[in-house]
Amino acid sequence: MPKLIPGKVFIASCIGFLIISCNQYPFENKKYQKKTDNTEVILATPKGDIRFLLYNKTPIHKEHFIKLIQSGLLTKSKLHLIIPDYTIQCGYEYKKKKMIRNNDLQRFTGKKIPPEIFPEFIHKRGTLAASRLPNESNPEKYSDPFQFYIVLGSLQTDFNLDLVEKKTNQQLFYEKFIRTHPYRVDTVKNPTEENLKKYKNEYDGEYRREFLKFKEEFHYTQEQRTIYNTVGGLPKLDGSYTIFGELLEGADVLDSLCTVQKDEEHKPVEEMQVNWILIE
Repeated sequence: MPKLIPGKVFIASCIGFLIISCNQYPFENKKYQKKTDNTEVILATPKGDIRFLLYNKTPIHKEHFIKLIQSGLLTKSKLHLIIPDYTIQCGYEYKKKKMIRNNDLQRFTGKKIPPEIFPEFIHKRGTLAASRLPNESNPEKYSDPFQFYIVLGSLQTDFNLDLVEKKTNQQLFYEKFIRTHPYRVDTVKNPTEENLKKYKNEYDGEYRREFLKFKEEFHYTQEQRTIYNTVGGLPKLDGSYTIFGELLEGADVLDSLCTVQKDEEHKPVEEMQVNWILIE
């Protein structure tokens, strides 16, 4: 290892500090130009910039995301998880102690963001979508106000897409059925074990009869299948999460982010500070 020359230690330290600073804050003092007539945002990362287009068809999520950026809550935020062939998890991690001091944070905390899910928006590689709690505690599919993800995914075969279609249609039927036929054991008179079993059998029979009459609603177009075949993505999330933007530039940056060192929980070993920038 080369030795530091006496008298130049301070200079070397400053250079090292500048290198670290540039790695952590790659987005300072940089100007961006729009490349389309739509709303665009930049995710500036230590590996480079990623440009996204925000969809006009998801106005609630679009406006919410813009306000989050303008509030400063996403300035110098982090990439929380990087899971190759799955997603990059990002957003603001809030803590209660900060809620008291930050008026901007208080405006967003507890806010319910209704789903804006459309069949034409699929989880192709590079899409930007809102995280949410699972169906068990969030059947309405409200989006989390602070957490987002970028799709990585992988190439998909038509066989895989056929399976996703089948599973998605089964889920759609189930959600419709339980809304109109709630499972209510409390309505069973004289709820003995035998009567409860009888109620369950009748309920299951009704479920099967209705399912036979159900017309499948979810199907991929040939164009969407081609995208999954050639670009890749994460089709198993389709129909369950709101997608509100897609990648315009920076596919190589996504590839580069996947190579950073991660721990067993897919957290980057070195903190990955990023900045979301609205191009105006």
